[in-house]
Amino acid sequence: MIKNFKTVLILFFFSLGCKSTSVNYKDYIQKAEKLLKLRDTAEVINILADAIHQYPDSALAYRYRATIYLYNNKYNKALTDINTSIKLNSSDEENYIIRYKIYEKLGDVVEQIASLTAYIKVDSTNKEVYNQRGLLYEFIGDLDIALSDYNKALAIDSDFCIAHINRSLVFADLKRFDLALNDCNTAIHLCPKEASAYFQKGVVFVHLKEYLKALENFNKADSIQPADKLTLFNRGIAYYYLKKMNEACRDWTTAGNLGDEEAKQYLEKYCK
Repeated sequence: MIKNFKTVLILFFFSLGCKSTSVNYKDYIQKAEKLLKLRDTAEVINILADAIHQYPDSALAYRYRATIYLYNNKYNKALTDINTSIKLNSSDEENYIIRYKIYEKLGDVVEQIASLTAYIKVDSTNKEVYNQRGLLYEFIGDLDIALSDYNKALAIDSDFCIAHINRSLVFADLKRFDLALNDCNTAIHLCPKEASAYFQKGVVFVHLKEYLKALENFNKADSIQPADKLTLFNRGIAYYYLKKMNEACRDWTTAGNLGDEEAKQYLEKYCK
């Protein structure tokens, strides 16, 4: 994983060399390349510590070290470094992405939202950030703000397939099924090989009690992405309402074996 940082680290060390003739940047580059090939993250951190010692106002050094700490599961150290980087350079939006990822690992949804919000204050043109924040607001049940974020993502790129799918989830939760279906159909047109578009359309049809149409879409999702426990569980529900209990129990059994706890409950209740 660390090899993904090779280019940015080399550029960083090069920038150190450009700042001062007292730093042999070629030596930094050679060390970084060698250590990254060996995946010796401890030594890379040591090099960054040396760089921070020489350039204590280098926000990039703290950000790169925070990133390495993050991917080595040292979240508290990563958080300390990224907060220092933000203090040194609050206009670098990448700082907020790293902080978001740290809080994602820590499971702190409120701070994830705060990090993405800080990003948006610096750059309000990133559709992915609005989409991700929308997912978080949807997760905590704030559907109106989630809907607003998906709308903003789609205002930036009306062909943003995943945002149409995610917005359809909100519309379905708000019982605006016509709008949910519109988004599903748009997503299927934009990305016909995206299983989640057909899955979500199937879910909407279950809400509308159109179980044959739901089944058709769940089958399509399953053909694109087989053995998905959510698809199997929901297809089982469609089969149940179509009074095809053998098929329903088969899907719930498979979903349960894949770890879907709700499917196990349905098996216990309906498939004895």
